[in-house]
Amino acid sequence: MTARKPTWRTAVFLFLLASFTGSNTSPIETKDELADAVESVCYEQLYLEELAELFKQGNEERTTNLEQISTDAQQYKIAAVIAASMEKHCLYMALYHKFRRLHQDQTQRVKQANADVDAALLAISEHIGVLKATTALAKTTLKLDATSVHGNGNANNNIRIRLIPTTGSKELCTAVTNLTEISESHDKIKLMQLTNVKLSDRKAIEKNLFDKHVTITGLSSCTAAACYTSPFTTAITNCTRQTTSTLTGA
Repeated sequence: MTARKPTWRTAVFLFLLASFTGSNTSPIETKDELADAVESVCYEQLYLEELAELFKQGNEERTTNLEQISTDAQQYKIAAVIAASMEKHCLYMALYHKFRRLHQDQTQRVKQANADVDAALLAISEHIGVLKATTALAKTTLKLDATSVHGNGNANNNIRIRLIPTTGSKELCTAVTNLTEISESHDKIKLMQLTNVKLSDRKAIEKNLFDKHVTITGLSSCTAAACYTSPFTTAITNCTRQTTSTLTGA
């Protein structure tokens, strides 16, 4: 897993965007015990989904607060117009200008903060999609197509075998729906303490995808080897079809 340090801005929730690949193998410090308890793709998916929701809420709250400042400024301006005395008129006008300046000062900050969080959300959402695809594909296995789709293209020294994917039953990990399933003692994301977000390296995730192999049976005389470590030309050496058998695939 890899991570990138976040950027902190005034009046903004923590903005963080983790990179997907990298050579930094040192331990990643998140400052969040729940994040440190993530041990599987399923845990990671739930954690990131909950984190994304917190980011969205932060954007909404900042936008709402900024709009409220503008509304308050206009209300003070109206109050100044209908004030019963010059003293109150001056008071309301002072408040109007104070809130108007506050709105001007915060507008760009909120805009930049929301843009930063949107960038993090985009990357996190993309990674969640990768995790979902991984858990789905991890159940996929390959089998020999039983229909008439095999042949040798009018050659006498090769055969092309078609493989088709099929959904298996072995799950990559157990799906979780509550953060307490990740950690009973730390069931909340410490957003304001979080310093890094850990994302699984995509190259490592690829190792969880389905096995790309098919086994041909009905052969004889093959050179036995305990491990699956031979190149194809070596593995097929001396293999012949048994005269009393039919080749089958699995």
